[in-house]
Amino acid sequence: MVVNLIKQIVDEKKYDTDKIIHGYHEAYCFHFDKIREKVSNILEIGVHKGGSLEMWKDYFPNAQIIGIDIIDQRYTPSSPRIKVEFGDATKQDVVNNLINKYGKFDIVIDDGSHWSSHMKKSFKLLYPHTNLIYVVEDMATQKSGFRKDVYIDERPTMMEEMLKLTEHAIDYPNGAAEFKSISFHKWQCYIYKK
Repeated sequence: MVVNLIKQIVDEKKYDTDKIIHGYHEAYCFHFDKIREKVSNILEIGVHKGGSLEMWKDYFPNAQIIGIDIIDQRYTPSSPRIKVEFGDATKQDVVNNLINKYGKFDIVIDDGSHWSSHMKKSFKLLYPHTNLIYVVEDMATQKSGFRKDVYIDERPTMMEEMLKLTEHAIDYPNGAAEFKSISFHKWQCYIYKK
């Protein structure tokens, strides 16, 4: 039996994250296992209680883990390899500050607001500064009827945008449309940089 390292880490350390409940750990290991020791820095949009940042610290042994959120969750990182920035990843000046401070990111994971407009803005700003893989999570929240109060704030949704990207139908600035492959998993999309 193959052991899923991410699930093992979360189960053993009891990190407060919903990544296992959503089943994301299977796709994570599929995409990240072969590069996990080579990854030097990661950005995750959305900090919440910091559980996934702690999980990434254990999973990527050589990476600096950066979290960004618009809400101060009063989370205190357990390691100097984890940094938390407060700001809106849909704003050009905030992204510029991140890049100036940390450089390009090997992996970017968008687990922020789940609003389609926010996902698209963050992608357009951060994808050009991604070295390996850009991950968009919780895209199912944009399905009609998922929750009536949030998420479908504009069309096309992020899922529709990613499907168009696979057809090269969208002209992203700064070469963002250049990708090697796109992989869809349950509620997730992995965009590999060319």
